[in-house]
Amino acid sequence: MSTPTAPTVEEIRSDLNQIAQHLFNIDTPLLAEQAPTAEQVYLKRLNSLLKAHREQFLQKSRAIYQILENSDLHSDQGKKLLATTKAKLDTALLDMDLRDLIDNKSARTFLTYEAGFTAIGHEARQAIKDRLLHPQAAALLEQLTLGPTLRPAAYALQFSFQEHTVELAGAFVVTEKNKSALTDLSTARDGGYVLLFTPSRGIEYFDSAAALDVHLLQYLQHPASHTEFMQMLPARYHDLSAAGIWPLQCSLIDSQPLFEHICDALIDKRTQDIDRAWSYDDNPQQDSAQLLAALDRAIAGALPDLAPRLELQAQTLFERHLRDSAPPWYRSASAARQTELAQQVGIYHKARQKLLDLMGPSASLLALARHQWLERLSEDLEIDDLEPQKLQITTQRRVPGYGVYEHQRNLLDLSLRGPHTGDELPDSEFLRYTTLTYDDAPLADAYADLTPQWLVKQGLSLKPRIEFDRLQKDMHAGPAIKPAIEDMLDQRIVALAHTAVLQGHLLESDLQLIQRLRSDSDPHLRAATLSVHGAQLQDLWVLRQSDAEGVLKRMLLCTPQAPREQQFQVFASELECQTHLLGWATHSEDANTMTGYLISRAPLRFRSSLRKVLSSLSFKLEDQEHRKVTFENIGKHLDCLQVMAEHVLATRVDDYDFGTPLWYRTTTDENRRKLSTLSEDAEGALQGFDRHQLSGSRFPAFDDYVHEQAKKQLNQLLKRPANDVDPDTVIAYSPMSVIPALTPKPLTYTRLYRDGYADGVGFLDEKFSRSAHFKGPPDIDISNLSAETVARSITGVWIGKRYTDKVRQELQSDASEGYAFRRNTILAITQRQMKCAALECQLQGHIASSDRQWLEQSIDSMEDISAPRQKKYPVHRLMIEGEWVLDNWLFGHDKNPVLLYTPDAPDGVSFREARLFNYLLKQQPGMIEYFTRRVGIQSQTRVRKFLETAKK
Repeated sequence: MSTPTAPTVEEIRSDLNQIAQHLFNIDTPLLAEQAPTAEQVYLKRLNSLLKAHREQFLQKSRAIYQILENSDLHSDQGKKLLATTKAKLDTALLDMDLRDLIDNKSARTFLTYEAGFTAIGHEARQAIKDRLLHPQAAALLEQLTLGPTLRPAAYALQFSFQEHTVELAGAFVVTEKNKSALTDLSTARDGGYVLLFTPSRGIEYFDSAAALDVHLLQYLQHPASHTEFMQMLPARYHDLSAAGIWPLQCSLIDSQPLFEHICDALIDKRTQDIDRAWSYDDNPQQDSAQLLAALDRAIAGALPDLAPRLELQAQTLFERHLRDSAPPWYRSASAARQTELAQQVGIYHKARQKLLDLMGPSASLLALARHQWLERLSEDLEIDDLEPQKLQITTQRRVPGYGVYEHQRNLLDLSLRGPHTGDELPDSEFLRYTTLTYDDAPLADAYADLTPQWLVKQGLSLKPRIEFDRLQKDMHAGPAIKPAIEDMLDQRIVALAHTAVLQGHLLESDLQLIQRLRSDSDPHLRAATLSVHGAQLQDLWVLRQSDAEGVLKRMLLCTPQAPREQQFQVFASELECQTHLLGWATHSEDANTMTGYLISRAPLRFRSSLRKVLSSLSFKLEDQEHRKVTFENIGKHLDCLQVMAEHVLATRVDDYDFGTPLWYRTTTDENRRKLSTLSEDAEGALQGFDRHQLSGSRFPAFDDYVHEQAKKQLNQLLKRPANDVDPDTVIAYSPMSVIPALTPKPLTYTRLYRDGYADGVGFLDEKFSRSAHFKGPPDIDISNLSAETVARSITGVWIGKRYTDKVRQELQSDASEGYAFRRNTILAITQRQMKCAALECQLQGHIASSDRQWLEQSIDSMEDISAPRQKKYPVHRLMIEGEWVLDNWLFGHDKNPVLLYTPDAPDGVSFREARLFNYLLKQQPGMIEYFTRRVGIQSQTRVRKFLETAKK
């Protein structure tokens, strides 16, 4: 029994450890610092002892009748073997019941006391601590070991069938009051509260015997618990209905200790079940495999097992925490509403699981890579308990010019990106300097066969990115996949709609609209999809309701998987919906914002352009930007689902082609490995360089430097040695101008320190230096600030000049600390980025193979600044109108075409022939903006104008 009191931190910690151990089979405590209770320690040890006893008992028993496996039981020899085995088994079981030991004690004694009276007391006390049982229950159970006149009455549960008395083996009832004997649960009166014990559920509390009777009837009739109930009956009664079992009768247990009676009842049930198995009543074909399975069930059913009760307790705790963590709208809903929602969500999850089953490993590249590794681990090494993504491969790799960086990836990364060039060679860095960890811990000795040598061999043979193309096409061609997607999309809409009604986001009438649309019974209802800037948004769905004249009057927008609680929204017009959707663009582009969600609904190929469209919105009514959002495929719901399913499949294909293009799939393994080597070496060296103290990454940005210097200057003026006043909190106010509209706006001291006081030409006028006034935080004395002292504090050498001098002195001077390291590392990273780009461009057909050969030689020799090298492989900055375009270079060699390097260009091409420059300006959108942003700010307007003129 739980109470409404919120659990303490200690209780939650204890619950988590129980849930992890008994529900998720995690032996190591999730919270090691949380010591288990004395009851948990006892029950854990008891569970271990009982488990060992069960396994040993079953092993001995099977050793006797295993000889029957694959035997012909119809033959005379088979019948003789059967009789001999039956006699041996009967004798052996009786002998094991009498002679077996548990923890060096007689099994019968141990099961009566340690696993009986003592265990039930520990179970009760732990259940009370977990607030799963009424506190009175423990006190009542503690009295079971008292004398006959002092202990509470305990009863076996029985029923009569065809002149036979049948007992629910292992179950018993304990009553609070002993005034009158309990004979029939349904007619019992004034017996007080009662406790029920069953082998699978443990102790349960009921206010009365009648309440227990109702519970047991529901227990039998409910599909989920019917099997548990029947396990307490001999097999011959498993086909009985409630009518054949009820009413249940109670038989007082007073002739022997309670748990001795329980042991005898279980043994008696075992005897009946074994006899039933030998009789072939349930096995008319006399199949030996079926006979052995029946014997296994009969013997196992009589052996005590604590694990189901511990698992049930953990499951109950888990469900309670889930229930307590449920949102208020769910907890406040009626039980009928909660059940209805659970059913709808269950239907959706079945549809989703059916789709995933149809997709199999072809569901995604990661799924295929995981599937392939699981197969290899199982087939080659007989390892079946490792998750590939948890196996971390860490290699110390060297990049000349930088040094050693730590390269980390998991098994999925290894097969998706491939080993580096030369990793399989005997003296490679991969084989010599690789360590393996699993789930952030050293790899256990049991996986000694899992070595870098084996991994690199598999990494060379596994090609999930290449094989995915064929597997996905085969999967898409299957007749069941598209209807399964349609069903999943449909059931998700329904489940989300039911949720939205409980949340208050939809009306009950809206849910009815959706049902009528699905059944196509209302001509005024239509479904539609959404597109932004021509790109259909995956998963987004709209219901449109029109009046008799065809005028739209209500719209329901469904946004599955949106990063917010509300998944349904109601609008009165198209414009309202369009404007709302574009309003998401005001959020950041993080994945957990609506902007990120909107972008993620478009195919990968269009996300960059969609991002630019959203970021360039002006949100001005006259620009009619709402027209970028269009409603497509308006029609019947079924037709709309078909279009949505086709879009899902088309997007999967397009995303794969975009992420693994044809040129990558058709090139050689050697080229693919070289691409991985170059890109990962560049990325690893760059990450390591950024963390290095000499890299300059800790050098303050200009705004941070300005703030730091302004803070020092301000606190000197305020005579505060603690330097604790933020210059952003001190505001300078100019005197009122003759024309109020021309009065400069207030400035923070930080801004004033950086820009001075703008007065037409950017200098401080005398007026400000005589008449300005200041405000600061209420608890700070700023009386030392006067217009004159503040004006004087921001004159002299401009902060911008001081900052550039600092950059030149501390970062760019060849005498500065770490200059050689920074120069060599940046060159090494740039060379690898360029060589990777060159190989990609050659494979894509933008440059010739012969051009790549001399280009790589030119890149490799970039550190050589001698005249002969520059003559052989000239490298020049790209200059436009006398301005250097940052990171854009021109490479030449002999009479070969000059190659232009344009990293991160809008068309994704990094190397191309320079003679295409004018063509790019005219034909490739975004190139003018690309070049303009890579020149100094002061020159951007002039360069943009020049390029726009050249484009014409």
